[in-house]
Amino acid sequence: MLQSTWMDLVLGVDIHIMLVPTPVGPVPTPLPHPFTGLVLDPMGAAMNAAMGGGVVLVNGLFVTNCGTGVMNIPPHLPVPGPFAKGIPENDAELWVGALNVSMGGSLAVRLSLAGIDTICVARPETVGIIALAGLVVAALLTEPWLTLVGICVVYLLLIPIGIIAYARVRRRRARQDGGGQSAAGEAQAGPPPAA
Repeated sequence: MLQSTWMDLVLGVDIHIMLVPTPVGPVPTPLPHPFTGLVLDPMGAAMNAAMGGGVVLVNGLFVTNCGTGVMNIPPHLPVPGPFAKGIPENDAELWVGALNVSMGGSLAVRLSLAGIDTICVARPETVGIIALAGLVVAALLTEPWLTLVGICVVYLLLIPIGIIAYARVRRRRARQDGGGQSAAGEAQAGPPPAA
């Protein structure tokens, strides 16, 4: 397989929900839009250099690795009506890499691997969770003991945060219950006895 580099063409089809004008009003309709992008990620290269990753060139161009951005050129046009949830981001990320080949501090992306594009308007949190799970699985396959130690350390560091959050919830519930009981007690006592 060929190694992907910057300036490679990325072709795809995005499905965006458009408000199609009709006589009864706009109707949300999923419609295909062409995605013609170029692999180009200067911010990703800067982050890679800041984190100590190396510069790897193939045929004089930066290699593409997991997390490299893709810019859609030209951007999606609101045809036949406006986008239902705002203007899409017009970008994508390459998240799938070769498990055994690392270049520039991350998994290398081959020329034929797929990218993840924007979903309607923005990536929902679930896509990030799926990506994180995939990275953990890839790390478990390549460095199992180191990954398991990292997971255990993160888990142990999160325990105090959970205890603090639970204590805050208990205090809030106690305040709510305490305020409600004192008002109910006054209502049941009735007026003070006459002397």
